[in-house]
Amino acid sequence: MQTVSDDHFEAVIADYIRVNGVSRCPTACVSPTQGLVSAIDRVALAEYALARNRRRRERPATVIPARREA
Repeated sequence: MQTVSDDHFEAVIADYIRVNGVSRCPTACVSPTQGLVSAIDRVALAEYALARNRRRRERPATVIPARREA
């Protein structure tokens, strides 16, 4: 089993965040939290949800072609 030093682990996580643009814990939008959520974060989440739903509605439906009999 390979062990990873704390410094290497931190560098890998920092690189992932830099490349993927993650600025908050991805689970924050998945499940309810027991903590207090600031008003700014609640507004940001609501705006994100609206934009996500708008993109879903605007995306063209995928049409699956009918199978041809051989």
